[in-house]
Amino acid sequence: MKSSLKVTSVILIGLLSFVSTSAFAIDSYAKIKKQRPEHIDTSTQITSAGISIAYFALVDNSSSVPLNKIHSWKIVITKRDGSPVTNAEIETIAEMPEHLHGMTTTPTISETDVAGEYLIEGMNFHMPGWWVASFDVSGYGSRALVRFHLVVGEDSLVGKDSSQDHMLSDHSKMNDSSHDKH
Repeated sequence: MKSSLKVTSVILIGLLSFVSTSAFAIDSYAKIKKQRPEHIDTSTQITSAGISIAYFALVDNSSSVPLNKIHSWKIVITKRDGSPVTNAEIETIAEMPEHLHGMTTTPTISETDVAGEYLIEGMNFHMPGWWVASFDVSGYGSRALVRFHLVVGEDSLVGKDSSQDHMLSDHSKMNDSSHDKH
């Protein structure tokens, strides 16, 4: 009896270790239902924890993120000094805070031949409304959590804030080994 308890405990501890290290750092964001803010900052470039991330939806004949269409994004990541962030480890998730669900697809991320540029394939915002696309970026000597707010399929209902290099109030700073010093 004792030996089977040990084996079960080891398996459970191993499973919990795997879940905790592979779990997305921002998973808890969408676990609490949120009410849509009156003003949603839909900036396409944000600075957080010493890096700047900009995204571009790669859609023919449109500059807006499409509703219910699988498409790709290009993101460009640079450090504060303007140098590209290469070999970054990136996880992404997009969720609807008002509905407590995410996309119906699982995007894949790959680094392109351009330094600091990454391709995200398989983005699909299948419902109109407020979405939060989150990026957990690490592997460059620090770690940043960046959230882009989007309103998909309701372009006439929300004004775009065109300010760049803007940190949203709900961004989290997370560092692996060093703190971001100003």
